[in-house]
Amino acid sequence: MDTNSLKKLQNGIASNAAPSTLIPLLNELKLAIIDFQTLPPCSQPAPPAQCAQQRELATATLEAGVILSVMDGDMDAFARCMNQLRPLQISDGGAVSESKCRVLGLNLFSLLVAGKLSEFHSELELLTPAELASPVVAFPVTLERWLMVGR
Repeated sequence: MDTNSLKKLQNGIASNAAPSTLIPLLNELKLAIIDFQTLPPCSQPAPPAQCAQQRELATATLEAGVILSVMDGDMDAFARCMNQLRPLQISDGGAVSESKCRVLGLNLFSLLVAGKLSEFHSELELLTPAELASPVVAFPVTLERWLMVGR
């Protein structure tokens, strides 16, 4: 996988480039992830450095996919990227990053807006205290409480 392509995608998202110009690049990166043999469900033995590098590249690509799908207004693509990203987030050892929390917050908002409260609460149970403390995750949680309790 070419890390320059990933940086180009991330820079395009940061500069609010037209999603239609970035989607082909995202698709190429997602196809490259398929060749990663150290990721679930294959998880073949490999040197720890290679495992970590492939996991970081796949996570960054799928997080960019989540943001790009929101920019494009494609909620089906958003759901697909979240479903692909979730196993990587769960198996990352509880590492918390700004991009991870941003994606988790977006997912919580989408579940709340769609009225999928049982899924919203299921996702809350998977979050660590550090993730819940992030402002972008805490906001949809607080909003849900205000909507449900009236406070």
